[in-house]
Amino acid sequence: MDNVDTMENLNSVGSILKEARVKKGLSLIDAEKATTIRCAYLDALEQDEYYKLPEEVFIKGMIRNYGNFLGLNGPELVDLYKAEKAGTFPCFFCFLNTLRMY
Repeated sequence: MDNVDTMENLNSVGSILKEARVKKGLSLIDAEKATTIRCAYLDALEQDEYYKLPEEVFIKGMIRNYGNFLGLNGPELVDLYKAEKAGTFPCFFCFLNTLRMY
């Protein structure tokens, strides 16, 4: 994987969620028990594999709830997801600083 791919991946919604979970020392099973979101769905979120998930409204809800559970700003993560999907990426470093404030 080259540096560009790595940089983009580090700033995706999934990578932000995974990094926060790992920093808290939680497994996907721990997160599933706490959020009641299926482990397979949490894994798909962390891998940015949205095609494995149910409808759009559920994806946004899962991102928000999982992010909140991890101590992140869930609504901001949903906004980032929408920007990723639309291909309009905000300033990631600004966004990441905002997330870490919570």
